[in-house]
Amino acid sequence: MELKKLVPEVAAIHDLSGYGRSALTVCIPVLSAMGVQVCPLPTAVLSSQTDGFLNYAMLDLADFMPKIAEHWKQLDIQFDAIYSGFLGSSGQISFVDDFIHRFKRPGQIVMVDPVLGDGGLPYGPINGNHIRGMKHLIKHADIITPNVTEASMLLHRDIRKSFSVNEIKDWLYELAEKGPRYVMITSVPVGNESSYAVCVYDKAQDLYMKFPFTLIPGTYPGTGDTFSSIVLGGMLKGLSIPKCVNKALKFLSATIELTNSAGTPYRNGLALEAMLPDLWKENNDEAYEKL
Repeated sequence: MELKKLVPEVAAIHDLSGYGRSALTVCIPVLSAMGVQVCPLPTAVLSSQTDGFLNYAMLDLADFMPKIAEHWKQLDIQFDAIYSGFLGSSGQISFVDDFIHRFKRPGQIVMVDPVLGDGGLPYGPINGNHIRGMKHLIKHADIITPNVTEASMLLHRDIRKSFSVNEIKDWLYELAEKGPRYVMITSVPVGNESSYAVCVYDKAQDLYMKFPFTLIPGTYPGTGDTFSSIVLGGMLKGLSIPKCVNKALKFLSATIELTNSAGTPYRNGLALEAMLPDLWKENNDEAYEKL
């Protein structure tokens, strides 16, 4: 996509945690390091991210979000991308749906990260209404980035311990039929216990791609936010989808290894700050395997 602006602008609709690295505290530094301006529209403010912390304080901003959107509309801001992450209620999903329609413009990228669950289980506040709302929201997206758990919830399928080529292609195709051009399912088990892949379908080209990686021990909040943010930043800077995915995987691999070696508590998230200066130095590999 050819951009007229020196610095692309992204409306990022995510929550904001005072401590821990996830959602906006990941999106803002990652996209900024890639030369993209992040315009945060917080869905909630929390004292800390929720994974691994107890007794955190939270302020739901559902009533305030429309006021931000209205002011932005008065300013006639022309966003190059709209990027949504965790949405705490079906009402917030409806807000994002309306936001996309109000701010849609030619050449814009709409990324929906359908944050619903992980490890085979839904996150605490997720219910049937939430899942139905997310299934509707992804119709308006250009790209979605669910993990395997979230893909299974959107498709009402059982999660498998390992996927055959035909099975994952079926999941990718079915999700793409709901609306988005690009579907990226992350952390797909494709072999033994450590063999995983990001699996991608480009509906416009009818192209299925697999990006294998070896699972590194260590689970950190915000890993999915980091992956999606790098992919979106790369797209806005004109990189191909293979280059975006490879850049994200390379960066995450190096950051997880560093975070592990430092003994960082998992609830603190990835040690992004130590690695961000090298983000644009990572390889721009176009390699992938055809599914």
